[in-house]
Amino acid sequence: SNDTTLINKYNEWINLKKYLSVLYSKPISERKEDPVKIEEEADELEKVLTRSSAVFKNEQNKKKITWKNIQQSLKLNEAAIEFVDFNFYNGKRYTDSIYYIALLLRKDKPEPKLIKLFEKKQLDSFLIKRGNDENENIASLYSSGKSIYNLIWKPIEKSLKGITKVYFAPSGNLHTIAFAALPVGNNKVLSDKYQLIELNTTASVSEQAPSFISATDNIQLYGGVQYDADSTALRQVANLYASNKDNTASRSLPNDLDRGSKFNYLPGTETEIENIKQQSQASNNHVNVLSGINATEESFKALNGKASPSVIHIATHGFFFPDPKEDKRDSIQRMFENSGKIFKQSDNPLFRSGLLFAGANNAWQGKRIEGIEDGILTAYEVSNMYLPNTKLVVLSACETALGDIQGSEGVYGLQRAFKIAGVQNLVMSLWKVPDAETAEFMQVFYKNIFAKQSISNAFYHAQTTMKNKFRNDPYKWAAWILVK
Repeated sequence: SNDTTLINKYNEWINLKKYLSVLYSKPISERKEDPVKIEEEADELEKVLTRSSAVFKNEQNKKKITWKNIQQSLKLNEAAIEFVDFNFYNGKRYTDSIYYIALLLRKDKPEPKLIKLFEKKQLDSFLIKRGNDENENIASLYSSGKSIYNLIWKPIEKSLKGITKVYFAPSGNLHTIAFAALPVGNNKVLSDKYQLIELNTTASVSEQAPSFISATDNIQLYGGVQYDADSTALRQVANLYASNKDNTASRSLPNDLDRGSKFNYLPGTETEIENIKQQSQASNNHVNVLSGINATEESFKALNGKASPSVIHIATHGFFFPDPKEDKRDSIQRMFENSGKIFKQSDNPLFRSGLLFAGANNAWQGKRIEGIEDGILTAYEVSNMYLPNTKLVVLSACETALGDIQGSEGVYGLQRAFKIAGVQNLVMSLWKVPDAETAEFMQVFYKNIFAKQSISNAFYHAQTTMKNKFRNDPYKWAAWILVK
């Protein structure tokens, strides 16, 4: 919808649901508000949204799907796994202990199977970074000598005999795990045994018709972005999209932004989109490339509406800032290694993740240019867009799959924002991705796309190609996830 009032109600409903998750995670004695009243308010908003939006109503109807509906959609070689995390109830009260379970469903079994997994603190012990070298941390986490596979997947394995494809929906901190890289021994990883398809919820298994990119699909590419640009040049480019500008949209950044140093130009991203452009043209797809100073935030927002392109590929800097209430690092560590930027962070997690467009260094360094967008596209702004025809968005940037994790509500960041906007498939990264290997991965992925493979298969085979090339270095291939 382009109705600003409706969008605001939706975001209010999202925030209430998030707040409820936080409230219910606390002991009753520590709850400052009655969750029942918050639930009533959320229910009223939900009724209004259901009456006003067919899309919202359809999404809510998915929640009414039963396990039997999902089972009917599975093939004999497929399984669906819904991970769940919850506060343990000891018979008297909810404790601070959080446990994970898996609900596994197969075509040939009479009912779902509940599998006990682990306690959250066990998983957290693996996720603690031991140093500043990202490559070494990833290698340590996914090394065959570690038992993270034993913790997460081994309890499930014995129930997967005869299964070759697994649909799964993570929960809690499992959203940060590269399941494809879980070591299973003998120099093998989990994605050698199964085709893994990540979902927001296994309820959508019933809608898993393959998505293809055809010759009639339009493709929009961003890369080689010029983050330094003067106000005159930016205004001239921004004016090209003045008629499409939504004057009611929020600015990218909160007013309480602390400024740091600047974003550097990424030459590899220009090569990346040039390769995709050539492949697109060879397949007779209409492709539009925006780079340099032309890769503006205005141009992206102009994609809003029913004319949204089938594919949007954004190769740029991305950012994610953890919840300041949960980030235990000191202020020097919070300078986010190479980026050197610090937010006085907003309570709204959709303001703490985003993508960088032309001229972004101006706002990042406190030099706002009046009358145009600031070049910093937050997840909040994306959530206010409508991209109903977009089959695929590729966020070729660092940590684009990350965000705040709140109970069963999933990841509050770019992932949720693009799903709210209506995008069908999202390719994102779990950590700071290396430039050269990212460009190589994308080249293979689009080669598969234009060879008429489905989006899921194109991703799976591209990941397999990179995995086989860099099998002993998951840092170079396992960051990428496809979420349907």
